[in-house]
Amino acid sequence: MRDIKGGLGSSSNLPSATSFPRSLELAPKAVVEEAVEEEGEVNEGLLADAWEITDAMDFAMAMAMDAVKGLNPTYDEARKRSDWPKWEVAIKAELALLEANGTWKIVEHPPNANVVGSKWVLCIKKNATGEIDKYKARLVARGFTQVHKVDYTKTYAPVARLSTFQYLIALANHNGWQLDCVDFDSPFLNPVLGEDEVIYLEQPCRFVKENSQAYVYRLSKSLYGLKQEARNWYEALKRELKELQFKVLEADNRVFVEVVGEDILIVAAHIDDCLVTSSSWDLIIKFKVDIDKKYKITDLGECIWLFGMKISRDHANKTIFLSQTSYINTILAQLNFDDLKPLSIPIDRSQPLS
Repeated sequence: MRDIKGGLGSSSNLPSATSFPRSLELAPKAVVEEAVEEEGEVNEGLLADAWEITDAMDFAMAMAMDAVKGLNPTYDEARKRSDWPKWEVAIKAELALLEANGTWKIVEHPPNANVVGSKWVLCIKKNATGEIDKYKARLVARGFTQVHKVDYTKTYAPVARLSTFQYLIALANHNGWQLDCVDFDSPFLNPVLGEDEVIYLEQPCRFVKENSQAYVYRLSKSLYGLKQEARNWYEALKRELKELQFKVLEADNRVFVEVVGEDILIVAAHIDDCLVTSSSWDLIIKFKVDIDKKYKITDLGECIWLFGMKISRDHANKTIFLSQTSYINTILAQLNFDDLKPLSIPIDRSQPLS
């Protein structure tokens, strides 16, 4: 693991496996200090360019896990796999969605303009039992090719805390409230770019419509991978919810509350996942109808799966259980621990700890 943290490890022993990026470490103190200007003001552009990883060891392990599972192949790797037809269907569906959404328009390559790169990100989604749910493809912008104050300015966007979701689950269970989940369809593709946001994107690999040297896409709406994508989506969602009479919770800016008479409706959003609970079932139904008019959603019904956690609820006894059995079994299988015999003690008692 020390080798992985230092950038010497690789995701597998295959010749085609890529090495981990070197220096998986926290951003240097000097870089962070440079981003903090006089009088405490933060230069969000410089701070965004500093690659900060809270725990480099966990990040490296996560990369290794995904590579071993084969859940996130590159575009070239996917073309060589037996399931390529499924990936191709997902890619074409994504392109059709972007076209129907009015995400861009094709224009001549402007002289001296910065053109943001693009790439395909492929992912296999699994359900609570660990079975393949669907093949997912996304065309994303290479945000690192953007230029501060040219392609973007501010980038910060709040995210609801995990502890907030845990509290809302406990609150709903204690009061016997309904606990539902909704999923926003392609949320980062919804916000319309402002007139001052001029972003040019290169045409996607192997799906070029016009001469890629002479023509590029000018984005009309936000796209995955842009540095400001999360901020644009948060501002758009907050604006729409305020029109529906919601108020932003001061303790967590990703939680929105609406009080109607003696009833309360609480919505906690985490990117495209949304947890909804209320003292009134009618308010939940009304919210789903109203928000679907603004942005297309998928109604997942009662929440049984959230952030990789399986939620089991006993309404009669007012008990609730959170488990990650599928995730744990996957890790054990990846580390070849699934066939080991259990021990009564965690480690050898003679093992020195210092």
